[in-house]
Amino acid sequence: MGKIESQFIATELPGNGGESAEQRVWDAVRRSFRHRTCLAYWRYPIFSQTGKTRKEPDILIADRQWGLFILEVKAIAIDRILRIHGHQWQLQNFYATQINPYQQAENQLNAIVQYCDAEPLLQGSVTARVGVALPQIDREQWQQRGFDRLPSAPPILFSDQLTETETFLEAIAAIPVLRHGNPSTPEQRRS
Repeated sequence: MGKIESQFIATELPGNGGESAEQRVWDAVRRSFRHRTCLAYWRYPIFSQTGKTRKEPDILIADRQWGLFILEVKAIAIDRILRIHGHQWQLQNFYATQINPYQQAENQLNAIVQYCDAEPLLQGSVTARVGVALPQIDREQWQQRGFDRLPSAPPILFSDQLTETETFLEAIAAIPVLRHGNPSTPEQRRS
C-alpha cells in the first residue's frame, strides 16, 4: 500500500462573522480526510480569465478517489431562515435577506472545472460535487421546519455530522455527483 498524502491549506481569512462556523467545518475536513489522498483548501481564490470576477469557495477538497468538492458554509441559525424557494433562501436578522448558497457553490465549482478542462491531461476527467454546510443547524431542526421535504433541498452537512469522522465521510460521500469525470488515465484518453 502506497503512502497516503493529504495536505490542508488555510489561506488568509477575511475577518467576517462566519469564521467560527467555517473553522468547525474545516476541522472536520482535516480530521476526516487526513488518511485520504487529497488536497483541501479553506478559502481558495479563483480569478476569472478576464480578471473581472473572483470566486472563493469556503472549502475546496480535491480527493483522489472522490474528485472535487465545494462546501459553501453558512453560519446561520435555523430561526433566521424564513423560507426556501428553489435556490433562493429568504432570511431575517442576517447579513442579507436572500442567499443562494447551493447556486453559489455550483458557480464556484464551474469556475474550477473550466480551469481543469483547459488542461489536456485533466480535460473531462474531473468528478465534481457541491454541498452546503450548516454548522449551527442539526438535522432534526432542519426536518422540523420541513426543509428536507422540499423538492429543491440541496445536499446539506449539518452540525451533528461534523463531530465523528465516519459520519462526516458518509455525509460527504452521499453528496450527489454534479459532473461525472472519465476515470481513465491520461494515456488511455490520448489513445
